[in-house]
Amino acid sequence: MKSITAARLALAYDKAPRVSPAGFTGASLLRTYIAHSWQTLIADGWRIVPIDDDKFLPCLRTCELTRALPVLDRFHHHPVLSDRENYRFRAVHDIYGHLPAHAYGYSLEDEVAAFRAQARHFERYYFDIRHGQPARATFAPLPRRPRRRHLSPLRADAALSLLFTEIVGQAAYYADRGEFPPQKCFAFAGDGDWR
Repeated sequence: MKSITAARLALAYDKAPRVSPAGFTGASLLRTYIAHSWQTLIADGWRIVPIDDDKFLPCLRTCELTRALPVLDRFHHHPVLSDRENYRFRAVHDIYGHLPAHAYGYSLEDEVAAFRAQARHFERYYFDIRHGQPARATFAPLPRRPRRRHLSPLRADAALSLLFTEIVGQAAYYADRGEFPPQKCFAFAGDGDWR
């Protein structure tokens, strides 16, 4: 039986434009997050191995032990991110999303858990750069959850919504339709619609 949530998100994904203003705004901040996180994971000794077999799904538990992650280097076609940024995002998502969430699969439930972990990682990164601290790639909880006024609401919320689209939106589409959607750059609104 298909999930009602997956069906609603897939429908909203279909209705959304290829690029929305909020998605475009969020992409600028997402780019800096991807670049910083990529540099951090490489400095931490991760080896990212490009693969072109779309049937291959890495065992993330094994990757965590070997610190070598195979990442699909095909099917980019993102309307805003370059192929290189999209490839790096996939690695950043697996390492800073799936691994800390112990979500070792790619089901919709695993992707939701990975999104939550990656959203915390993103908030930590953005909190640091907003307050003039060197950005750290850490999973330690924030000393206190920053109030929204301390974050740039337009950019930070748009970037988090774009993360949701990239991770949960695409996973819900796949769960409902059995195929990956065309990549888009929009931000889901709270009511399951887009902005």
